[in-house]
This record gives sequence, structure tokens and C-alpha cells, in this order.
Amino acid sequence: MCAFDVTAKDAKQLENLFRALTARIEFLTQGGEYQDGDDKLPPAGSGILGKQFRPDGLTVTVGVGSSLFDDRFGLKDKKPKHLQEMRDFPNDKLQKSWCDGDLSLQICAFSPETCQAALRDIIKNTAQFAVIRWSIDGWLPKAEPGAIAARNLLGFRDGSGNPKVEDPKVADQVLWTGVAANSLDEPAWAKNGSYQAVRLIRHFVEFWDRTPMQEQTDIFGRRKYSGAPMDGKKEGDTADFAKDPDGKITPKDSHMRLANPRDPEFMKNICSTAAPSTTRAALPPTASSMSAWCSSAIRPTLPTVSSSCKTCSTASRWRNTSARLAAAISSSCRVSKKAASSAKSFWAYRSADGLNR
Repeated sequence: MCAFDVTAKDAKQLENLFRALTARIEFLTQGGEYQDGDDKLPPAGSGILGKQFRPDGLTVTVGVGSSLFDDRFGLKDKKPKHLQEMRDFPNDKLQKSWCDGDLSLQICAFSPETCQAALRDIIKNTAQFAVIRWSIDGWLPKAEPGAIAARNLLGFRDGSGNPKVEDPKVADQVLWTGVAANSLDEPAWAKNGSYQAVRLIRHFVEFWDRTPMQEQTDIFGRRKYSGAPMDGKKEGDTADFAKDPDGKITPKDSHMRLANPRDPEFMKNICSTAAPSTTRAALPPTASSMSAWCSSAIRPTLPTVSSSCKTCSTASRWRNTSARLAAAISSSCRVSKKAASSAKSFWAYRSADGLNR
């Protein structure tokens, strides 16, 4: 995933940027042969996939950030209602170089070289109007046979309670702006888009691997190997917190309980805002190994989930084994319903908070 700063000088140049981006994405997702010209000029492609670009399951999700709706291009009155820069949460240690941007791209495929080739193609062909701000690579682990969700870098299944977006009726209520009941107040152009919130969270995996099993399960609120809630037997079981008001079975400050307390009012909100997919990223080592969890949430509106994330960030004991390095940027873009329905096979990169159209 990556973000760009737009250097276009006016609305016409911005239009040219999006036309160029559209043309490149069309070529890359359909595949084709690069046509080189004069040998004294640079080749048409990077060459890392050869002369033929094969799509390899490639998808590109484009987002525009809150900053694109400033005074530069006359777009203030077109800004989606809830589009905003990601707010700092308690315990964040944000690094400015990993935050924000005018434009975001989430590039997904079955192999990393396809993603890299696509990104380099886009950078080359849009350099006149945009410069890259940050970029990060990542992967989505495969789920074990029979499991609902894949495991994160801490060894726990992640996403067991996500909405079943394969069902179009569910997707309409948890993905699509202007379709979901809590997002009908957005500009007409934003209909069938989505807000995207991405946060990069560093995991101190060396510390975690020395943490006792009981403490790990208390922190998450699920069994490590089965993925079952503390009061259940299978991963798909629903925790009944009403029968455990004091948190004797599932600690009240566990990640699972804070992220979704399962009370009626919260469920009403989360049904229309829960994230359908997540990704994990491993960053290059510095003084010690540095692993991170890259969470990409797609939803029809932003505020309620931002608030619930803030609550979880503040209170969860998970914070002792992680540090949030970067906030999501705000972006606005379009994801096709067909592509979103296969989001679990996505391969992803890094940080954005905004409307996907």
C-alpha cells in the first residue's frame, strides 16, 4: 500500500492525473505486452516480469485523501461528509513520514513481484502530477483448513467475527456509502464507494513470544489454537458477555471484549461499520526485528468505528505489546462490488483512512 502527494497545479492537471491512473490500472489489471520505442529512451516497463505483464489476480483500490479537498482544485463542496484525517489515539507514537497523503493505492495480487511491477508502472506514468509519500509491502496469511480466519503475527486468529460480506445484503450494510442505512447523507458521487481506515501497528513479537499462554489468552479474549471465545468451544461461537458481567471468564479489558462488547446498541453500530478484511505487514529490521500489523477496514461511514477503536486503543492490555506507528490517511475511491466480495484473498500494503470509490 502507498500514498502520494499530488503536485498538479490546477483542476485540469488533476483530471489528467486520474485519466493517466485509470489508463494504467486498466492495462495492468487486464495484462498485455509492453511496447518499447527508441533504445535511447527508457523501456516502457520495469522488466521485473519480463516484457509481458500478467495480471496475476491484480486489484488496485484507489483512494483520495481529505487533503485533496483543500483550496487547490475547487473540490471543497464535493468532500464526503465524514472524510477526515485519522485522529491520534491514546498510546499512538505516530511518525509523520508514515501518515497522510492526497492519494492512496492498495495494490493486491497473488505474488509480491506483480504488486511491485504495478506500483513502479504507476509511479513512472504519473510522475508529472504526483510523487510518492510512503509505501509498504505486506501479505495476508492463509487460513488453516476449516478455520474462519487466518492467524496474525501474534499467533491468534484475526477476523473471526467479521461480517459475511459474501452475502450482498450484508455487504450493502457494511461496505457501501450511500447504500448502508447510516450513510445516506453523502454526496451523490460517493454512492457505492466506501471509507477505508488503515492503521499500522508495530508488534513487539520477541516480548510476546516470552509471554505466558494464560496472559496471551486473557489479552485477546480467545483461545489461541482453536480461536474460540473463552466461554465457547469453536471459533464461530458467539461470546455471551451478559453472563459474565464482571469479566471473570473473558477479562473486561481484553481485546475481543473492548473491540466488540456484544451489547445491542454496539451491535447496531458495528453491523454497519465492522471491517471485512485485515492485512499484516513485516517491516525491514532496524536494531531488532520489527513486525507490524496493518489493519485495513472498509466501511460505509467513519465516526462510530473511530470511537470504538479509540476505546480499544486506550484500555486494552494489548497495548503493552504493540505501538501504533502511523495513522490512516483520509482517502476517497471506488471499489467494485465484485472485487470487495473477494477481499479475503487480497494482498495489501499500508495506511489510509478515507472513502474508497
